[in-house]
Amino acid sequence: MSSLPRATVHLENIVANWRTLAALNPKTTTSAVVKANAYGLGAAKVAPALAKAGCDTFFVAYPEEGAVVREAIGPGPAIFVLNGPSHSTVELFRAQKLTAVLSSEAHVALWAETGGLPCALHFDTGMNRLGLPKGQPRQFGRLLSRTGLWLPADPAGHCPLWRLHPAGAGQTGAGRDPRSGNPECLPGKGRRNRRLRRAVHGAV
Repeated sequence: MSSLPRATVHLENIVANWRTLAALNPKTTTSAVVKANAYGLGAAKVAPALAKAGCDTFFVAYPEEGAVVREAIGPGPAIFVLNGPSHSTVELFRAQKLTAVLSSEAHVALWAETGGLPCALHFDTGMNRLGLPKGQPRQFGRLLSRTGLWLPADPAGHCPLWRLHPAGAGQTGAGRDPRSGNPECLPGKGRRNRRLRRAVHGAV
C-alpha cells in the first residue's frame, strides 16, 4: 500500500449539496463552478454527476476547460467561460458551443465579429469585480447588434451577468422585458456559485 496521501471524492455528496442549494429557490438556476478541474476534484467526473442530477449551467475559467466539460456532459447544458474569448479561441467557443462571458470592451468588440454566437455580459456593479462599465450599455448594444444580439436599454444594477442569445422573430430589443427570455439576467452568479464552491469543497 502506498504511503502517499490520498483523497476520496464522494460524488454523491457533491450532488446532494447541489440539490440542497437548488431547493432553496426552485424558480432560479443553481449553477456549478467547475473551473480548475472542479477545484482539483475532477471536472470530467463531477460535471456529469451534477448534470445527471439536473444541473444545466456550468462555469469554467478557460475555453479549454469548457471543452473538457462539454465532452463529459454532452451538448445540452450551458457552459460559461468566465475569462472570455481571445482571437485564438473563438473557433473553440464555436465548436464546443461555449458561452463567452464578456467583461471588457475588447471582449465585446471581438465578439461583435463572430456572427451571433451566444454570450453573457458581465457588468461592474461596484463589488470589487471586473466588468463592463454599466453606464455605457448602448455602446455595447450597438456593437453587438451586428451579430443579432441585443442588450436591454437599462441593465439592472443588481444583476452583474446578462446572458444574450441571438434575437428571434418579433424580438425588437429595447422595449422587451429582459426577464422574458432574451436577454436573460443571471442574478447571484457570484454569491450562489461561491456557496456551491464551498459545498463542493466540503464534500471531499
